[in-house]
Amino acid sequence: MTTDAQDQALNLAAANKAAQRNFSREELTSPVAACPVRQAEVFIVPTRYALGEQPAEHACVQPGTTSQSHPMALRRLRPGFLYLWHHEGPLRRYAVASDGLLLEQALDDDDTLPMNGQSVGIALDKRHDAWLLYSEIPLPTGARQHLVENPGERMRHIALTQVAHSLEAPHCPTLDNADRVLAELMPEVREKALAHDHARNGAAHREGVDALGRRMMEAPSAENVQAYVDARTWLAERERAAARHPEAAQQGPGEWSAVAWDVPASDAWLTRARSDAGALHAVFAALDDDLGVLRDLNHEQERLEAGHEHWIADNNLRQSVGGFIRSLIREDGGEVANLLNYRYRDRDIQITPDQGETILASQHRLEALFREESRINQERGRRYNHAQADAELAGVHAEVAATTAPVRGFIPPDLHGEVEYVVREYRKEKVANLAGGRAHAQVTEHIDLERLDAWLDQEAPAHYRQVEERHQALYADRGQFLPRHASGTWFVDYADPAHQRWLDELADACLSAQCSRQQGAEQFAGYVRSDDPGSLRLVFHAWSPSLEAAVNSTNRLNELAAALSLDNLADTRTALGKTLDEAALRALERLADDVEGYLGRNRLAPGGGAARRQDPGRPRRPVDGPAAGGALRPGLAPGAWPGERRGSLAPAGRKGRRPAAVDTQHRASHP
Repeated sequence: MTTDAQDQALNLAAANKAAQRNFSREELTSPVAACPVRQAEVFIVPTRYALGEQPAEHACVQPGTTSQSHPMALRRLRPGFLYLWHHEGPLRRYAVASDGLLLEQALDDDDTLPMNGQSVGIALDKRHDAWLLYSEIPLPTGARQHLVENPGERMRHIALTQVAHSLEAPHCPTLDNADRVLAELMPEVREKALAHDHARNGAAHREGVDALGRRMMEAPSAENVQAYVDARTWLAERERAAARHPEAAQQGPGEWSAVAWDVPASDAWLTRARSDAGALHAVFAALDDDLGVLRDLNHEQERLEAGHEHWIADNNLRQSVGGFIRSLIREDGGEVANLLNYRYRDRDIQITPDQGETILASQHRLEALFREESRINQERGRRYNHAQADAELAGVHAEVAATTAPVRGFIPPDLHGEVEYVVREYRKEKVANLAGGRAHAQVTEHIDLERLDAWLDQEAPAHYRQVEERHQALYADRGQFLPRHASGTWFVDYADPAHQRWLDELADACLSAQCSRQQGAEQFAGYVRSDDPGSLRLVFHAWSPSLEAAVNSTNRLNELAAALSLDNLADTRTALGKTLDEAALRALERLADDVEGYLGRNRLAPGGGAARRQDPGRPRRPVDGPAAGGALRPGLAPGAWPGERRGSLAPAGRKGRRPAAVDTQHRASHP
């Protein structure tokens, strides 16, 4: 080949390489650009609506409800199962593996979740729409048949035909918008996560990079050099993030979530999605996951309460000492009231703290008036003539009478002067403690009152306000998502032990902090009384609708109480069998397995003895229930004493944290 021919071949090769390099960077707004959906299929990447740090600001992101505690965004699916109906079927099932990838399975496979999946998404024919559903556990046969017959009733509609026409659709933003819709990959959130990771692991990261540098110096191969450059770039990104967000060192984004936020894993997942999509147009498919939101809310509320308890433990001494020091130097109406009530206890005087404040206010005003009276008398004959001085004094005396009138209304006339003297001495002692003296506390000499006041007046109240505001927001969100959780439990077979065990775990994960406060107990009491189809409403009935129906019927409840009061075990079982069906009887036995009290297990199990004995001196309570107006305490058998925490919220022998008492008919118990 001649030199010219060689040059021409090289030039053509360079041009071809340049064209291939720039081919994927088409300008979509160009009238001659290729259509992004030119392929026969569209690649969908299933995600879920979840709580985030910042809202997903995209028109296609349309969660079914709004939240007050956190904005809504998209996250990867939690481990579980995904069901797909496309065109004319058949129904397909995918396991969401622990690594976030999908693995297709047979519909009748067991509930074992794989560690690793095969793909981030699914390629589907763009000419036909699809429907998707996420579930924590596999669907039983009847539920799958329901999806086949009515896919649009329970499943998310994925409008692939609209995606083919407009590139995106409701609940289906494109992958190119990942940094706007994915909770962990929004730029500011991502930087804060990197800053938090650097604050915790920066030293170890630097040691790793230095080790790569030493290896590069010892063996400067292209691979070692590239590894060091990549690691140095990776570390520099975290250092810049830490410098921009120093506040992230204390708490990283998403620490309130029940599913840990993992920016590197989300990055790798998105990269894999783009790789799996290849030349296909790719969109996210956002599915509802109300159970995941409830798990997040409960997890944050547990952390909030634990953090508040830790703060109280750390600052209890400070609060006690600060309150004591303030009692030495600050006047308080409650103290005055207690002082006078004790001093004159034989006179049947009951002064309230508000009246004590009235006495103090009166004393302060009288001091000013007496100073004014003294000034007028000193100015008599100089600034004022006698007539003017008398007129001024008359005004002062009138105001003195008006100032003392409220106090005379609740202090007996014969004690008025003595009370004034006692309160003056009380106030002098406060002043002496503050100013110091041989026999006094000399507070200012040993205590930084400015810092003390700042903590008591600003820092501590701010902490309590923050805790209260978070609880208010979390309970508001619980009120939104509790009635929605049926979307994740509608398929439950209450007679299936596996489903019962799952409900036990679900109740513990979603409700353990529900009743940590009075507001939450009242909220859940109202929910339990509702006719919502969600399974968590049956938490006090061992997941048995038939047992709930029996307890809510006054006649049947009386029959239950009569059966349980029989002394003969065989007669008890026979009477219960007439009132309850087999499923309700098994549910009652499950309750007995988990709790002690009036419905002890020995009353129900063949060969058992008498019911467990109550503590001496403790009165026996009747069987409680919604129909009877009693309190069904989570983890307590009806009839158990309210102060006892026995068993678990879940009535199948689970242990752990659980809600406090809830009165399912009238009231919520004290938290």
